[in-house]
Amino acid sequence: MSTWRTGDTEPAANVTVLIDTKPSKTPYLVRQQEGWLWAAGLRELNAEPKPSRRTPLSWAFATSADDGVPCEVRELTATEHGFWEIS
Repeated sequence: MSTWRTGDTEPAANVTVLIDTKPSKTPYLVRQQEGWLWAAGLRELNAEPKPSRRTPLSWAFATSADDGVPCEVRELTATEHGFWEIS
């Protein structure tokens, strides 16, 4: 299982959903066509009408340190991927 931290290069194109290693209200970092979005779950991304017209972020900005604390995200386990699918 691969992990990425603040300052690391962007994952390969086949990596589409990552999870924050720290507990979070928006635990998923999701690749979009235009960049990356933090989301609470798949339903939030697919909601109609969209809860907000958020702009996808660059990889560097999405994984930047928050109040000096580096970001750390990793690939989902099979179980977590199942939770993502129903979230």
